[in-house]
Amino acid sequence: MRLDSFYFFRAIDIQEGIENVSIANIPFIVFSKKEKQMRKIYFLVLSCAVTAIAFVASALAQSPGQTAIPVTRDYKSVGMTSYQVGIDAQMQELQDQVNSLNVKLGKQQSAMSKMSAVQLHGRMLLDTCYYGDAPNGPAIEDGLTARAIWIRMDGKFANVWKWRTCYDLGAQKFTFAYLQLTDMPRVGNLRIGLDKSLYGMEYLTSHRHITFLERGLGTSMVPSYQLGVSVFNTALNDRITWSGGVYRYVDRGNISSYGDGRNADDTEDVAGGNNDVKLLGRLVWRPYFWENKPTDSRSLLHLGVSGAWENKRDVKYTAYNTNAGMVAGRGATGLTKLVFDPGQLNNVYKTDFEAAWQYGAFSIQGECYLSFLDFADGVNNGNTETLVGAYGNVSYVLTGESRGYSKAVGTFGGIKPKESVFRVRDINGRVHTGWGAWEIAYRYDFLDGTTDYITSLGGAAAHAGDIYRHTFALNWYLTSQACFKFNYAHSDFKTNSATNQTVDAAGIRFQYWW
Repeated sequence: MRLDSFYFFRAIDIQEGIENVSIANIPFIVFSKKEKQMRKIYFLVLSCAVTAIAFVASALAQSPGQTAIPVTRDYKSVGMTSYQVGIDAQMQELQDQVNSLNVKLGKQQSAMSKMSAVQLHGRMLLDTCYYGDAPNGPAIEDGLTARAIWIRMDGKFANVWKWRTCYDLGAQKFTFAYLQLTDMPRVGNLRIGLDKSLYGMEYLTSHRHITFLERGLGTSMVPSYQLGVSVFNTALNDRITWSGGVYRYVDRGNISSYGDGRNADDTEDVAGGNNDVKLLGRLVWRPYFWENKPTDSRSLLHLGVSGAWENKRDVKYTAYNTNAGMVAGRGATGLTKLVFDPGQLNNVYKTDFEAAWQYGAFSIQGECYLSFLDFADGVNNGNTETLVGAYGNVSYVLTGESRGYSKAVGTFGGIKPKESVFRVRDINGRVHTGWGAWEIAYRYDFLDGTTDYITSLGGAAAHAGDIYRHTFALNWYLTSQACFKFNYAHSDFKTNSATNQTVDAAGIRFQYWW
């Protein structure tokens, strides 16, 4: 490097982190043009080398297998333009809109599925009954039978319309076939078709959920399944349930016809004409109701009354299926079908008084049925007669569960065990057992008539006007949809024209529904 000239500058004082450093006569070297170009190349190479060394050092400093730490996007630090920031924001907004639309679409699909939902249900009740040999009682054979095998379909459409069709495979007849309009102002619910008569508390309780194998003797007086129109609703914050309807008889084995040809296992036979008209009404009041839904426990007081008028004219009652020897109510197993024949009637006036009190696992309930028979001319000297039936039962769930209750209809439901029946072994080898729910109950019921209208019991000849019965029950609920029921009953038949008769019976039922 050639030195062209020297320049000398006056001494200056520099204060930059070092106190009073004096620099004097500092030579400043001036390079030629060629040397200036070489210097630029030199500094460029040096800058590249330093950059490469720094990059390699940072890569070597990272541990093997360790991924780079993501850095939060900072548009300013990376020099992103405002245009790019706007594009990203718009994409995020579009994504939010798509998510919102998906949520709305899912809700609409869920609502549509509910509006057009169809559900399949079924139930199976298997009974076996054993009868003691009473010296003065009718000879009734033991047996095993299917009390009910039902297939039911429920549907809903247009959000306010419901329908139900149910067929009894064993009896080969329909039990339900109706269409229902819900949420009507004031009226509440309008139901048209084949349905249970809205009459009485125990009769309206499904036979899945009654405490005993069959309903009480007094339900023999309740109008059975009928074809008609009914309305029902609740009022006063669900303190009151009311219902009413008008019905005519229909042959459930042939739902397209009604009138003649009623089967012997229905409520009554028709002797002539399509004259069977019924007007029904029911009112239920709950002055006290408490419920804890998380624990499914409740306490309540239930009071109710029902009334009916039946224009029988020349209609003749020929069968009330009370299964009286065993566990009775209507339509029982058929093993002890009781024939009840008061004769030809003109009109029948009926009323039913009902009451129930439930306090957690304890409950007591009862009903009193009255039927005023207006006989046709030439029958029973044209007189009127009153039939009385009643029952009272008390029950207690040993495992603490409460019976269910429906305010919409004003009836009791089933028992849902706190734990189902199971027996399993955990990973530590310990065995765990679930016992389900256990219930004990007692019932006393009777059917009282001044004339010997009972002409047959279980196919055996029987003549009696009154029946008095004691029934004891032990129920084991395996799950909320399956249970065993054990009943023992002692029945006394009183008669005005023959020797009194007694029947002792035991019955076991397994029932399952879905």
